[in-house]
Amino acid sequence: MKKNQQLSWNDYLFENRHKAYGAYELRTEEGNNLLKSLLLVGFFVGILVTVLSFTGKDTTEEGTTTYCPIDVNVDFTEEIEPPVSPPSVTPNVIPAATVENKDSDIIPEPKEKPEVEKPLTEQKDIGKLVMPEVGNAGNEGSIKSTGNIGSSGTGENTGTKEPEVIKEVKSTFSPREVTKMAVFPGCEKVGNSKKALQDCMAEKLSGELGIQLDGFGELAKKENIHQASAKLNFIVDKSGKIIEVKAMNGGNQAFGKEAQQALKRISDRLVKKGKYLEPAELDDGSKVNMSFTIPVQFNLN
Repeated sequence: MKKNQQLSWNDYLFENRHKAYGAYELRTEEGNNLLKSLLLVGFFVGILVTVLSFTGKDTTEEGTTTYCPIDVNVDFTEEIEPPVSPPSVTPNVIPAATVENKDSDIIPEPKEKPEVEKPLTEQKDIGKLVMPEVGNAGNEGSIKSTGNIGSSGTGENTGTKEPEVIKEVKSTFSPREVTKMAVFPGCEKVGNSKKALQDCMAEKLSGELGIQLDGFGELAKKENIHQASAKLNFIVDKSGKIIEVKAMNGGNQAFGKEAQQALKRISDRLVKKGKYLEPAELDDGSKVNMSFTIPVQFNLN
């Protein structure tokens, strides 16, 4: 009906005039031409989208980063420290007095009636004697003492003192020496036993290190490394922060360096979020620094 109306309108417009110039045919075939053009444009657009999708897929597959699993087993290894011997103190010993025998010493000859030697009388300082004034017959002389009676000697202690043992105050403790274990954020509800808290900390650190060590997979592919291991030592201080992270000797040096930096980033991220570990405690409830040693193992699937 619409087509009939359109044709009728065209017939009315041209009224059988100027049809030889082609304007009448253009107006009647305009709809078909537009439909053909639309179909052609849609076809070419579809081909272009298909080609771009395949090209983008290949590029994505080439640039895809493979996430390598990281296994972290926490083993609270205690470092055996050599015993600290107290500093030796050499006592000041006074040498014994020696008497030299002289040739001039004469031994007296024995007598039948030897003279008995009497000890000297003890002399005391009785002060000054003040005589009475002349003409004062009724007054007796008086004695005023200007010194102390007797003598006070000062003796030196010639004994030897025993060396004092200096007790070293320990600042860092191992897991076996503390009463309460350090608690990682998110492990508050697993219990109070050291084993449960250690397992929970191992699980949390495994997830965190798996994220932070994702970039090591590229290096492992280039260097053809399928497995690597390292040992990390760190301290949880009294404020609940992870400090003094260092990679221990042994294992893959490149992986140990990456694991050390990864654990430092984990510590910084926890501090920025305001999350701190609960520090370890002794029997008296005092908070102390605690040392941990954990092995980190990398496996490339």
